[in-house]
Amino acid sequence: MSFHSLEEGLHFVEKFCETHQIDEEKAYKLKLIAEELITNIFKHTDAREYFLFIQAKERISLQLEYASSYFNMQIDQPKQQNVENLPYGGLGLFLIQQIASKFQHSYKEGRNIFEVIL
Repeated sequence: MSFHSLEEGLHFVEKFCETHQIDEEKAYKLKLIAEELITNIFKHTDAREYFLFIQAKERISLQLEYASSYFNMQIDQPKQQNVENLPYGGLGLFLIQQIASKFQHSYKEGRNIFEVIL
């Protein structure tokens, strides 16, 4: 689905969690991840539209895409073990890396694509 604001995306995530009866802990993590990724779009890129897809099968997967130039979100660095070693602005991505079982970024045909699995 296509969204144009943080509020729209978070409402979608909340409704998804309710509809699929996602337990409270996983719902909290999913909302935190979505909020961080969406906030980064509006804070660090010129994109004003994004696409958000969520599936709940054996695991919960979230995919977020937006059209923009390639933006290095610094997720290719080795996992840090403590917050003090993070570069400025890297706390949200650090948190996602810590709580997700998979977190990856790709860039295809002018679109940044983030995939997260809980």
